Amino acid sequence: MSTINQLTINTQTLKFRYIATAEHYLWADGVRATSQARDENTGQPLWKIRVMIIDPANEQAGSATVTVPATDPPVTEFEAPIEFENLSVKFWQSKGTLGQSFTATAVKIPKPVGRKPAPAGAAN
Repeated sequence: MSTINQLTINTQTLKFRYIATAEHYLWADGVRATSQARDENTGQPLWKIRVMIIDPANEQAGSATVTVPATDPPVTEFEAPIEFENLSVKFWQSKGTLGQSFTATAVKIPKPVGRKPAPAGAAN
């Protein structure tokens, strides 16, 4: 596989939603390794996270799988907001096939903004 180009993605203008359970990173041949793949820099396990990418400014959306290192599998509710640090996309070519892969150095799952409790003595 040869890399054609790699770009950093400006995540400030995009919204990301979690749409599937994080999975162990699989090797390129599609066979699950006997041990989970690990990030070369941190040694942390690699996870594949399926997300919806929403571009409000251009009224467009699509989905992607982002590979990210994390000690534990990133878990949140379906369609909950999710954030990535240093998100990039790499365009590649292998045996006549073109593809892309998304990676990030970290994932952040924002805490849900809940309702404030009613003041003491307020009617329900």
